Amino acid sequence: MDGTSEFRLVQRKKRSGSTIHKIKEPYKPQNPDQHEETACVALAVASISKKIDETRLDNDDFNRLCLDKVSCAVQNIYRNQTNHDKSFSETGKRIHTNSDSIPPDREGYLGKGKECELQADVDGSSVNKERHITAQHLEFGTISQLVCYGLGNFAECYIARYQLALLEALRIKFEIPPERALIYDPKFCNVEKMVLEKLGYTVIRNNEEGKREFSCEGVSLVFMPHCGRGLYNNLLWSNWSPRLQNLIIIGNSFARIVLSTPKRFLLTAGNFILKVQPYTTEEDLPVNSKFSDVFNDTVIHIFFQNSCPDADEGFWDKGPEPVYDDEDAEMILNK
Repeated sequence: MDGTSEFRLVQRKKRSGSTIHKIKEPYKPQNPDQHEETACVALAVASISKKIDETRLDNDDFNRLCLDKVSCAVQNIYRNQTNHDKSFSETGKRIHTNSDSIPPDREGYLGKGKECELQADVDGSSVNKERHITAQHLEFGTISQLVCYGLGNFAECYIARYQLALLEALRIKFEIPPERALIYDPKFCNVEKMVLEKLGYTVIRNNEEGKREFSCEGVSLVFMPHCGRGLYNNLLWSNWSPRLQNLIIIGNSFARIVLSTPKRFLLTAGNFILKVQPYTTEEDLPVNSKFSDVFNDTVIHIFFQNSCPDADEGFWDKGPEPVYDDEDAEMILNK
């Protein structure tokens, strides 16, 4: 068969749909370095994940005590809200006590000032699955959202890894799904973001500067280890209303910030910390020499458990969005 006849045969087979078998050339990627780069990323993710596994607090007494204290704080918020709903339904008016009755030594009732009256279920946990908030119909003792700001580069810093270990324990304890477990730090590298998503977090894409507004429903927990006062101030400003009663902040002690910072600085870069501090109940995390530089000055904050100012006092006037210069903010600004 000459060349012309062979060409015609091939064309007839194409028109009739017959399969013409050809030997395929081996796949050659356009970028030879692509597979090597992917392999390096996978190794980096595996290496960081191993470091995180080595710093877990699963069987640590410190971890257990921390979880108990946070659980107690959540219970107290729900109980306080339930009592408010009851007083409102009985009298048609919320009952507020005088803010002067708040003890100056901040001796709260999150674990030592007052016993947490918890009803443990069969397996010994501190969740009462039968009580619900009247208005919100959410499970008593649950957390509706977990948010973390300012964790830092946990791939390199062991302090950040131990803080992540506590965050992980909280996420697992309260069974927070990825869409409600949010995390952000402008210093996160791409590999760290991949590790966090693998663990079960949603990485916030933009620098919110802590200006996230939380829902009135349920209890929201914000984990902010060793953050600058501007970040705490922004979070308070964004939620400046009685719904702060449903917010727990784990971070630097507001009482110590107020005591150690000149008032002129607080008025410009911490005004909301200054205003809320008299209405704040704080509980120190457990003392543990192993974590002395990890969780030092870190406390659990809950707000307005003893009293809540009335709207007509002007206390809830939040004013314009806070603006800082780089030094006053003590955080990375979104520019």
